[in-house]
Amino acid sequence: MVIHIDPNLIVLGPLVLSWHGLFSAVGLGAGIWIALRLLRGGPVPEDEVMTIAFWGTIGALIGARLLHVIDQWEYYRQQPLQILLINEGGIAIFGAIIGGVLGGWVYARLRRLPVGLLADAAGVGLILGQAIGRIGDVINGEHHGRHLPEGTPWAVVYTHPNTLGEPGVPNHLAVGYEQVWDLLVFGVLLGLWGRLPRQGMLFWLYLLLYSAGRF
Repeated sequence: MVIHIDPNLIVLGPLVLSWHGLFSAVGLGAGIWIALRLLRGGPVPEDEVMTIAFWGTIGALIGARLLHVIDQWEYYRQQPLQILLINEGGIAIFGAIIGGVLGGWVYARLRRLPVGLLADAAGVGLILGQAIGRIGDVINGEHHGRHLPEGTPWAVVYTHPNTLGEPGVPNHLAVGYEQVWDLLVFGVLLGLWGRLPRQGMLFWLYLLLYSAGRF
């Protein structure tokens, strides 16, 4: 499969809208939507769910950037001002998960809302959002896998000059594999919604299955 798509969807002077940014936003919206649908008619009002989503999003942005900076500290130690330039890229998905969960958890505890129920809905929303967000990674050429021999039917080759992949080199579509796994996990979690004996178990199952897939 040949991908010849510019990672930058729209460029207006210093403002850049990338495919990664677009599908990250779409994934976020889809995750919040599915969580709202699952919690509709339950003990948590919709406005409270949206407020939790807001603080979860803030926490996710902070956590994603912070973990990336820690991971690339040798670079940022020499360029400290670059830490604030999140618009230029540089986030970590595990940091987003940790920060987002902490942001939502703190608000839910302060408001004395059912944390386990909210976490279960968040887990279903998170894995759906991650699957959608990976579309941007597929287009960009990020996180590509090992090289494959020429002519391998499932190989991906990036050809655009701005690609973040290795131009002209057939490789495994690692993020595509993860995307398929994420959608399978989403189906499992959705099917188990409301069927497990205790609230919160679905969220921990999300973490377990996602981590197993990444491994």
